[in-house]
Amino acid sequence: MSTKVFGYVLKRLALVMAPFTPFISELVFQNLDPDSSSIHLEFWPSVDQDNIDTILEEQMNTVRQIVEKVHATRQQAGIELKQPLSSVQIKIFTKTPIDQNDQLIAILKDEINIKQVVIEYASDQTDLKEVQVVLDTNITPELKAEGKARSLVRQIQQQRKSLNIGLDQKITTTLPDWPESFTDYIKQKTLSTRLVKGKVLSIKTL
Repeated sequence: MSTKVFGYVLKRLALVMAPFTPFISELVFQNLDPDSSSIHLEFWPSVDQDNIDTILEEQMNTVRQIVEKVHATRQQAGIELKQPLSSVQIKIFTKTPIDQNDQLIAILKDEINIKQVVIEYASDQTDLKEVQVVLDTNITPELKAEGKARSLVRQIQQQRKSLNIGLDQKITTTLPDWPESFTDYIKQKTLSTRLVKGKVLSIKTL
């Protein structure tokens, strides 16, 4: 689904850009739709009002406000975003609550890297001038291990990129240490067939 959405957006972006960047827009368009004759023979994209969901837009704005506040609160507490936390309590004024939308809550949890989100809605904006956030800063051994695993995954992915290793190419990964309970997670996220103990982080293609 995400690939289809990306293709849809990219194709229409090329159509909008065509009068200003004709050659690069043509190249993008032909790569997306090789059977078409030319982007310059296509109709200008029109707005489909039926696809505009104003409630969802307002809900996403609520999510954005919460994410920004949580990130700022994390920074003030000296807790990096890569470190998972168990819960957060949020108080916000909004006319479009989000707690009944499982997809938005999942996006929110992923963006702030927190397991449980509890939201309280203020009845009047005058009672709440800005989003209030209370983090549970108790980092359990399990959360600490997960944070380390996420950090290792990011380092391995960066090394894959620097070595120009294909996205679907499997590797063997050498690490000084890693949380044993997250072995499968690290292997799955990095396409590692196995993890090997060694002095420094290194990867080898199969």
